[in-house]
Amino acid sequence: MVSKNKAIGFLFLALAMIFLIPIPSFTDVITIPIYEKYSGVNVNMENLSSTYLDYFIWQMIVGIILLAIALYFLGWDLKMLMKKLDLGKYRIAVGLAVLSVILVSYLDVQGAIYWSSFSSVNDYTNGLQGPAFWEFFKSIAFSIFIIVPICYWFFVKKDFSETLSLFLTSIILWFFGLADVLYFVLQRINIPEILPHLNNHPIIGWVSTTLGFEQVTNISLLISVFIGFIVVFLTTKVLKERF
Repeated sequence: MVSKNKAIGFLFLALAMIFLIPIPSFTDVITIPIYEKYSGVNVNMENLSSTYLDYFIWQMIVGIILLAIALYFLGWDLKMLMKKLDLGKYRIAVGLAVLSVILVSYLDVQGAIYWSSFSSVNDYTNGLQGPAFWEFFKSIAFSIFIIVPICYWFFVKKDFSETLSLFLTSIILWFFGLADVLYFVLQRINIPEILPHLNNHPIIGWVSTTLGFEQVTNISLLISVFIGFIVVFLTTKVLKERF
């Protein structure tokens, strides 16, 4: 029979997991209204990118507090928690592959800051730096994306399909627009209603056209990112379990 302390601990642990999910998910239906009451900010599709970073930080702080309470009542330490969650090195590596996309987006923001010293930030945002710049930036991005797979291969497990899936995780999320969204999120600014510089993008432009949008909009970009996460889930699952 579960003791009272254990029951309270598992309750707080369940609440903590709701808050500590790092990517947009169905749990935001619960946490966003709570954040709106706390901050007084009405979170919607128009201001999602400008408010998401503050919301995410608040979400993590609340989640960590709830987790600390849960561990106290359960009598667990972090090592015991990791054992119970059984994340595994592969899942952690997938998380790091996602973080590599965030790093690339951060570098993109730094590029915009540097660009603003001698030109308009809007020119940078609209991709007017020229093909040479973007080829250079793409080479940097790919160099970053390959770090996690290489480390996994040499230090964790020499499994080609799992290593490939880690590289594809970063590539898929990047091509489906996660870095583009994060570019605005990290600057706490709204995504423009239309993003014409992405119209000819092989994935984002195709998703927008397929869904009936005349050009890439903030809504179609967010939908593309959501589809990207679904593709990553399926890709990692298949390469992990089938090969």
